[in-house]
Formats: sequence, structure tokens, C-alpha cells
Amino acid sequence: MHPPQITRARELRNDMTKVEWFVWSRLRGREVGGYKFRRQVPIGPYFADFACRAARLVVEIDGEGHDLDQDDRRDAWMRARGYRVLRVSAQEVDESIDDVMDSIYDAVTSSTPTPSSVPVLKLWREYPTRVRRSQEELVFATYLAPCLRPLYQLVTDAVAEELGRPTRLVNGTSLDQVRQGDVHFAFLCGLPYIRLRREDPSLVDAIAAPVVSDIRYGGLPIYFSDVIVPSDSPAGSWGALRGASWAYNEADSHSGYLVTLHRLAEMAEPATYFSRWQATGFHERSIEMVASGAVGASAVDSHVLEIALRRRPENRDRVRVVDHLGPSTIQPLVATGAASDSLKRDVRQIVIALGDRPQHREQLQQSLVDGFVTVADESYADIRRMLAAAEAAHLC
Repeated sequence: MHPPQITRARELRNDMTKVEWFVWSRLRGREVGGYKFRRQVPIGPYFADFACRAARLVVEIDGEGHDLDQDDRRDAWMRARGYRVLRVSAQEVDESIDDVMDSIYDAVTSSTPTPSSVPVLKLWREYPTRVRRSQEELVFATYLAPCLRPLYQLVTDAVAEELGRPTRLVNGTSLDQVRQGDVHFAFLCGLPYIRLRREDPSLVDAIAAPVVSDIRYGGLPIYFSDVIVPSDSPAGSWGALRGASWAYNEADSHSGYLVTLHRLAEMAEPATYFSRWQATGFHERSIEMVASGAVGASAVDSHVLEIALRRRPENRDRVRVVDHLGPSTIQPLVATGAASDSLKRDVRQIVIALGDRPQHREQLQQSLVDGFVTVADESYADIRRMLAAAEAAHLC
């Protein structure tokens, strides 16, 4: 039996927020100055979001509604034991993860102070909850897997370079940002895209989509949902998964959720085909849960799966693909109502030309992408059909 603190730490790791997972994706693997960070670390009576014991640094991600008095007591306790505390707001992470990582790097590589001089390094400042529009700045938002953010940052930066306008990439926190035109462009899953088009066709226009670099994709803007199980699972096919526990990233995901419901609809099976449905927040966490044996199976975006396994090669021996769902049209870059028609055309041209530019090819390949191609609303007819079938079967 594990001590209570270890058990609680494991529970907290399984319940990390999307923002915390996003930061962890940049801290893990000694990617910050070669220093080892751990997540949800027991320190005395507290659990640090992230900690580097070698540098005596604690990093806390503060969401809304934090108890400041409790934070002060906790920070004082940490300082008395020689830890520095770097507090970062979740909004700061959304606004600029690169700035946050630079600050963590500066903190972790600085000289460790004596306990009497240990500071609380409050990086965060107050931000509005809405993204402010600017006549000059273009705001891009990503609602997709954190491991693909470098690809979306490349697009955002290329648009800034070509148009001579400042751009910013933020993490999408609500589709209301799209509905209200708080962002100009968004990297969006196909399922919420078609749902937004149902609400009002003027809300979003699909303008481009990536082509993943592998023969299985045939040079087309498509992807698969790979069904994975723990490597020691006896299951060798979809049919062997009846009664298994099933992880999915979120109910607004095509590759992780809708495509599964569509398969059940094709089989005339109810949702109880699986013994338990476990929402994980995003694909990377689904992979970790399958690898650890916490769940029996999951359907994962094939593009994300390959990138995640390159980042965590040890998981190649811990998960096994037993089926493929799809192919489906891959997630689009969409323009919102905040973008003019001329701006949409300009951005589309810039994005589909990325693969032709030598300075961008290497960056694209790092995300396993050959380039982008033009897509339109009719490109997502396949996902519309799947949603209609799942709805007709009363699965969603």
C-alpha cells in the first residue's frame, strides 16, 4: 500500500488542468536548462504544481479564484525551507507560453539564494478575460493538442512576417472567443467546426489544413484515429474491446470521441459497449492512461500519437495499435467573423505557401507536416455524416 501522499500525488497528476499539462509538456524531459522537474510534488504538507529540487524552485500555476491568504502562508512555508516560488497565472500561460518558459529558465539557472533571501517571484499580472481586439494585432487561437503548438506558432509567425503585422497565438479557452470574434483565426477540431457552422455559417470559414508526412496520408489533408491498448492487453481487435474502459480526450473532439460513437452506430451498439468512459482532457493524457494500464483503450489522433511517441519513446513498448478509425478530414485553420474576406485570402495564401519555403520546411517536418493545402466547408462533409449517424443512433 502506498503512503497517502503518494496516492494523493498520483490523483493530482491525473486531474491536472489543460494549462498545467501544457506547461508540463514543456518542462518534462529536462528541456529547461537540463534541469529535472517533477509535477504535483509532495513538499511537507503541500503539493507543488511543479518543482525542481536541484534548483530549490517551485512553479505554481494560478487559476481564477485563488485564496491569496492561503497562497501567502504556503509561500512563506516554502521560503522558510529554502525554496523559491514562481507564481504564474493561467492567463499568462495562454498569452505567451514562451515568455513563461523563459522566466522559468531564468529562475532555475540563477544562483540558489539562502533561505533568508528566498523570494516569491510573481510573474503574473492582471489580464482581461477577453482577448482585446486591435486594428494592428491578429490573434490566432489553438484548441488542439499542446504537442502541435509549435506548428501553429510557425503559422502565426509566418503571417506576421509576410503581412508586417503583429500576431499572437493564444490557447483557446472557450468557443465563445470564436463566436464573438475575439480571435481572428483558430486551429479547430472538425467537430466543433461543423457545429459552429450549424449555429451560423458566418461564424467560421475553413481556409487551410495540414498534410501529415507519411505514406498512409497519401498527400491528402486527412488523419486517422488509432485505437490503442496497453501492450500487455489480450485485446487484438475492436471486437475484443467490449466491456473495456475507454478514454477519450473530450466530447468536442472528432478523433477522440465522435469517431468512436460513429463506429458504435455502425455496429448498432449502445454506449454501454464500453464499461466506463473516462474524459482525459486531451490526447496526450489518454495515451499516458493507456500506457499505464489505467484504462483499457482509447482512440487517438494518429498525428498526435506519432509526435507523442517520439517525445516519450518508452511508450512505444507500452501501447499497441489494434485498429484504425477513419480516415477523416484533418482539423482546419478557420477564419472567424473578425477577419475580412481580403485578410482570409491573404492568410490562406501565406499558409499554403509554407511548404515551398526552405526556411520553413525544417520546422514543418519537426511537426511531421509536409505543408498546408486549401480546404473549404464541403471538405468536412464526412464529419457531418458521422455526426448525423451518431445523433440518429441517440449516441450524442
